[in-house]
Amino acid sequence: MVFESLVADLLNRFLGDFVENLDSSQLNVGIWGGDVKLENLEVKETALDDLDLPIKLKFGYLSSLVLKIPWKNLYTEPVIANIDGLHLIVVPNKGVVYNEEKAKKNITEIKQKTLARLEEARKNRRKPADPTADSFAEKMVTQIIKNLQISISNIHVRFEDKWTNRHRPFAAGITLQKLDFQTTDENWLPTIHKETLKIIHKLVSLENLAVYWNSDVTLFSDLSDRKEVKEKMLATITTKNNRPEGYKYILEPIKMEAKLQLNQKPETDGSGWSIPKIDLSVDMKALALTIGKFQYQDVLLFLEAQERFTLAGQYLKYRPAHVVDYKGHYKTWWKFAYTSILEEKVRRRRRNWNWKRMKEHRQLVRDYRDAWVKHQTEKSPGSHVTDLVKKAEDRLDVFNINIARQQAEMEIDRKGLTRIEDQPPRNYGLGQELNKDVVSQFEEAMTPEEKAKLFEAIDYQENIPPTNYPKEYVENKLSFRLGEIAINVDHAVSMKLLQLDAYIAQRPSAGAINIKSGIKELRMDGCGAEMLRVRDATKPWLDLEVDTNPLHGKYDQKVALSIAPVTLKYHAPAVNAAADVFKPPESVRLNQLTAAAMSRYEEVKTRSVTGLAHAVEFKKKLVLDISINPATLLISEGGVYAPEKPTIMADLGLLTITTVDQQVQEGMDKMARLREMAYDKFRVKLSNVVIAFAEEMEKAHEAIKLPESPLHILKPTGLDIQFHKSGVEDLSLPKMRIIGDLPDIVVVISDKRLLMLMDLSIPSPRRSPKKPRKFSKICRR
Repeated sequence: MVFESLVADLLNRFLGDFVENLDSSQLNVGIWGGDVKLENLEVKETALDDLDLPIKLKFGYLSSLVLKIPWKNLYTEPVIANIDGLHLIVVPNKGVVYNEEKAKKNITEIKQKTLARLEEARKNRRKPADPTADSFAEKMVTQIIKNLQISISNIHVRFEDKWTNRHRPFAAGITLQKLDFQTTDENWLPTIHKETLKIIHKLVSLENLAVYWNSDVTLFSDLSDRKEVKEKMLATITTKNNRPEGYKYILEPIKMEAKLQLNQKPETDGSGWSIPKIDLSVDMKALALTIGKFQYQDVLLFLEAQERFTLAGQYLKYRPAHVVDYKGHYKTWWKFAYTSILEEKVRRRRRNWNWKRMKEHRQLVRDYRDAWVKHQTEKSPGSHVTDLVKKAEDRLDVFNINIARQQAEMEIDRKGLTRIEDQPPRNYGLGQELNKDVVSQFEEAMTPEEKAKLFEAIDYQENIPPTNYPKEYVENKLSFRLGEIAINVDHAVSMKLLQLDAYIAQRPSAGAINIKSGIKELRMDGCGAEMLRVRDATKPWLDLEVDTNPLHGKYDQKVALSIAPVTLKYHAPAVNAAADVFKPPESVRLNQLTAAAMSRYEEVKTRSVTGLAHAVEFKKKLVLDISINPATLLISEGGVYAPEKPTIMADLGLLTITTVDQQVQEGMDKMARLREMAYDKFRVKLSNVVIAFAEEMEKAHEAIKLPESPLHILKPTGLDIQFHKSGVEDLSLPKMRIIGDLPDIVVVISDKRLLMLMDLSIPSPRRSPKKPRKFSKICRR
């Protein structure tokens, strides 16, 4: 009876907030009977209003929702969920009105979620999670996956915007024809298992998932007939036999198939630890990404509009209500601007730097620290403590609250107090992955008989530690195959990566992972002409392997990368057309987005440096074996490759990065030997970089091979250096040593050849064309 009540409550709460005229009593009858079928549901236009998002729902419709739940045989028969025909249209929200109560509630919720994450991290550092609880959650999830079958079809979510660019409205959307999650037999044929199986087979099929972005379109949201809107939303879903005319796809329709095998008990399957616990195989035929000029401009304009919305959010409380136009309300808008700056800049600074306010703030932080000590160690700390905690968490920001809590934790440890969480648990643990409200309902409503039945179904025993797997056991395995990745810049450049394969094997018991990946071929064309090819088509263009903690123990980490040589033929019309596509509108100034990106970059860089320092400190041996074969660049007169024309050929050389084996010279004392062994040594070698210029390509090709030639502009050169990185914190040792040779760099050019170079006349992108150019003209030779 517990599951029925929970499902009925959750569905009523969720659907009641989003669906018009929901019959709760009829829904409850269907849930308790195990067969729910809802059709022709209208989604409320107010469904998103409480979230204060920059978008609002204009149209929402769900054709069918079917749930089949076999309550009498819940642990042995499948639960079936079918969703068909979900159509949503969202538009920019231009009518956001400030609501003080709602704003405070949202700020409080965000603050409490952040504090909860910080508190959870503190608890995990202090007391690792119970592996028994994790085992229960794992087995519960496995049981859900085993019995659940989902079918989702005909999904269309569309965003329409006529405000960002009033001269060219756009529509962007996601469509999905079908997604199936089915139980199968070992031959991947759909079936229903009522008996207990050692290995569960699941098949996930994805058909025609696509993302489009259409510029200068007719908007569905302007239609008044809801029936016509439904028909158009359904008719513009890409299927095998239907590709909507005039739609520009950023992500071309994709098909994918994933095969999942779950080994429920590897320790008793009789395979001798040869069958992984999770074996996932993903196969995708093609993945194509396309961007055009108008799409790129619309994206930038949309991002700029969202930037303005975010910036205006902090001044929303001062914005005049129910006043949209500027004309006739200039005094009102000037007062809004004045009040915003006065309150958010001038008075805020004055309040923050007031001595009385700073004293009150420090006292509140101290009082909160003392109250938090009682809150963490006393079951009934009293109403005054609870009120003080609530008051402080309302007034203080996350930084000060976290500092006070950290001080309280140190005070608890110093005084030797016992935390409430360290007391024996009242009931069995359901794991942290489940929702707390659901857990409490289980604890209150589940009878011992129901609990025993659940434990038997998921093969779980209380207070039994999870199985320790051997270090050589590959617990998780993932294989991924992708036939083709295509990246297209509309009417300019197209690049293809063919036959991408990836394999990941994980051994958690040894903290080990092995990743192997490869790409068979790389191609790039521009305006219909060949631009880039791999020289030897019989060899893969890229091979990558990352290995950690192997069983043989010869190293701790290894990175091996090999890239085959390629030839790049410069094609000026294609490059110029691509530059024209990615030229932003002059009105766009993404200041906040740029600042956020730079801030994120600095954060990632800091974390990378910190992580690298940690890895260097604790690792034993890192092996690098990176080989990037030379790329050859060809630039012909006029900017379009032609073998018979004067051509510049640049060979960029072979780049290798390898680990240098530690070699200790004989006769060194112990201290000198230890100091030398403290360094990780890597060799970076770049060889045979050369540039030649000749009247035709064949002559330049012959000159490239020679050590000396009058056709050389840059004679063969390179570099050979070693980086020695110290992994020991010692002031007497340099953190970094660089040792190597830099050969001569010789540039040879005569006045005649200089004139020839000037006559190459390679066209470059135009900076500010007066009129938009057509792509067909740009790509003409």
